[in-house]
Amino acid sequence: MEPTGHILQIRGAVRTYGALRAVDGFNLAIAPGERHGLIGANGAGKSTLFALVAGTVQPTEGRIVLDGRDVTEQPPHQRIRAGMRRTFQTSQIVPDLTLVENVSLAILGLSNGRLSPLRGRARKVRDEARRVLDFVGLGGRGDELAMRLSHGERRQLELAGAFVGEPKVILLDEPAAGLSARERDLLFRRLSDLGREAALVMIEHDMTFALGLTDRLSVMHAGRLIATGRPDDIAKDERVHDIYLGSYETSRRAPVGA
Repeated sequence: MEPTGHILQIRGAVRTYGALRAVDGFNLAIAPGERHGLIGANGAGKSTLFALVAGTVQPTEGRIVLDGRDVTEQPPHQRIRAGMRRTFQTSQIVPDLTLVENVSLAILGLSNGRLSPLRGRARKVRDEARRVLDFVGLGGRGDELAMRLSHGERRQLELAGAFVGEPKVILLDEPAAGLSARERDLLFRRLSDLGREAALVMIEHDMTFALGLTDRLSVMHAGRLIATGRPDDIAKDERVHDIYLGSYETSRRAPVGA
């Protein structure tokens, strides 16, 4: 374990598929509690990069370092226990379970599959689930079935699952995708109100959402990092406009799957 001032480091990440370099020498360092946005047109490599960080895909080259510990060779469940979380574009909740039960599953997932330490403390698990639900704005609704939630509320429930167990880094894959304007505004306010206990790294196509919520933005193109900076600076970057923002209207109408 090496001491660093960063909670997450992506060092020279490369992922090839035959001749295609989906991620091509990507370097990025995230500070503790930072809110960082990752933008780029469809096919830029954003989702592949998230998969490398989360451990669902192994890099061809490069290293992933979480809180000073090299986790490149670790599978996803070990990275989760080390403090990494991820939400997805499509809902991962169980609609036939209550909100408390959904979050409790996430808590149980941190037990390394060993249920014995949790026997006799089911109440503590439920109390923790209710605490996290309150944290994301779903307090008092723990006994409702998840199927009754709106799309935006399902996003909040997924956030609740991501916040169990004191996470260090949360990867948000297009959190505003598919939301109505009202739901998007509510989610924006909820994320803005969250504390800085964990770093948030998000892929987002909604530029207003990304520019307003993040401390820094990184722009991907053809698997490479082409710019990183404050949102205001990225919005004025001519190269970013030429490559991404200039074709944003076309890009956002294409099928999601970057």
